Amino acid sequence: MACLAPHITLSEAVVTSITFTLLYVSSLHLPFNSGDRNRRPVILSRLVTLSILATFLELYTRRRIPALTDKISSGTRLPALAVAAALTLLLYAGHLIATPRRALLQPASRDRYIALRNYLAGPVLEEVVFRRQTLLIWSCQGVTMSLLFPAAMFSLAHVHHVRELGLVGLLLQMAYTFLFGIYAAALYINTRTFCAPFVAHVICNLLELPDFSSIAAHPRRRGVMALYCAALVVFAFAFGPLTTLVQPYQLETE
Repeated sequence: MACLAPHITLSEAVVTSITFTLLYVSSLHLPFNSGDRNRRPVILSRLVTLSILATFLELYTRRRIPALTDKISSGTRLPALAVAAALTLLLYAGHLIATPRRALLQPASRDRYIALRNYLAGPVLEEVVFRRQTLLIWSCQGVTMSLLFPAAMFSLAHVHHVRELGLVGLLLQMAYTFLFGIYAAALYINTRTFCAPFVAHVICNLLELPDFSSIAAHPRRRGVMALYCAALVVFAFAFGPLTTLVQPYQLETE
């Protein structure tokens, strides 16, 4: 990603990222958003609150980085969507091979409001705040910092799930959300479109964590593992070329 905000220092990027994260998490626990997170009124109230917050953060980001409007694509890019979907499915290759088709095809949630949150509105809002807006603030701090710090903030944004997950479950969730944050950031930086990490986010929410126990219990587990390893090798070699290939246009270095 080209440096779009040379006037934003490292310390400002850190403070802004932390502020964005605190605002995002605290908005979920405002008095009118309290209660069971899976109740329909709470889901809708939180989505409205987060939508308003994301709008204000977008306005702030555009004001802080006036050059970004013409530099980064927010629109739908079908090639980028296809590449992001293919790459993400490669990461699930072993899981997809070993898991019974009936289990894969079962809807993860039969409640349409929970599905709306988990597979559409939630991924959109999280990708807008933790990828698009945060990464633009970090655009002049180097690729490594742009990948790691926003991913850490995305991971920490899930700390409030400790009551429902327990400590071990929370640590596991924070670990994979951190790794996903790095992956999603790399997709956004390479493809230069918001839609790539969004579709990856939806797929990951649908498939959840890969079920390694089903791979270990599969009667042909050696073959499954061999195919899984091959898929991971293909992912490693294909990620850079494919994501670069679908860039909407070349950015000028400022």
